[in-house]
Amino acid sequence: MIRCGPETHILPKLMEHFRTAQVGYVRKRLDAANLSTEDVNHAFATFIRYIIEKAGSPAPILCNKDPLLLAYLMHLHEMFPTAKFLHIVRDGRAVTASMIKKKIRMGKLGREKNWDAFAHFKRWEKIVDGIEQQCRALKQCHTIHYEDLVLKPRQTMQDVLSFLNVPWDPVVLHHENFVNKTVFVSSMEPSTSQVVNPLYVDALSSWVSDNSTLPQDFIYNVHKQSTVLRNLGYDKVGIPPVYGQAELATENRTRGQYIIENFH
Repeated sequence: MIRCGPETHILPKLMEHFRTAQVGYVRKRLDAANLSTEDVNHAFATFIRYIIEKAGSPAPILCNKDPLLLAYLMHLHEMFPTAKFLHIVRDGRAVTASMIKKKIRMGKLGREKNWDAFAHFKRWEKIVDGIEQQCRALKQCHTIHYEDLVLKPRQTMQDVLSFLNVPWDPVVLHHENFVNKTVFVSSMEPSTSQVVNPLYVDALSSWVSDNSTLPQDFIYNVHKQSTVLRNLGYDKVGIPPVYGQAELATENRTRGQYIIENFH
């Protein structure tokens, strides 16, 4: 019923161009070319819709999961007033550790071997805070925590599908059974190697493990000065973090994974 194609990476860049076309000299140029704001909005919306439609097979409900696209939430709402938006947020310390480990660049960060944890975290803060401010202003936007999705997948997905007005289907609890069958992922995405597996609880606290990419000073102090972590409730999870109680099915699955790993 719902189809999400692989990340396109082109749409966030397109929206950056869209934003520059709203004000200043570029806007004056467009006015001089007899192109109104409505004309430009319609053109960009048509292109975005076409890209999303062509990024996979037809379905009653189409979605896009380019993470940085939500930075343009208000503009997207104007283009697609009936669309709904899900913001999946994760502990910024875990995100920072993952970005450094996988060497994911964000703008100038990551170039010339610049893998400073505090700099990457500040970039995460700025992006997430901007998205959250927009999301709170829209009733068509809903924020969920990645940790809840891992620990309490049934409860969280019931919440998500209710928000989307989509009937409950337990198939959403076993995404790994459909990867590269009815669900296609890009081989170029760093996260693809994890997507093919069931949700893995132990990965939630890997940012504080012995082999973490984060310096000790960052691990034990960054939450003390982060308004974004505090607003999202991550400042109270402790170190090592406890993100909540897992559902029984999640505990059983995790126990089974642990037994299999130790058997080998």
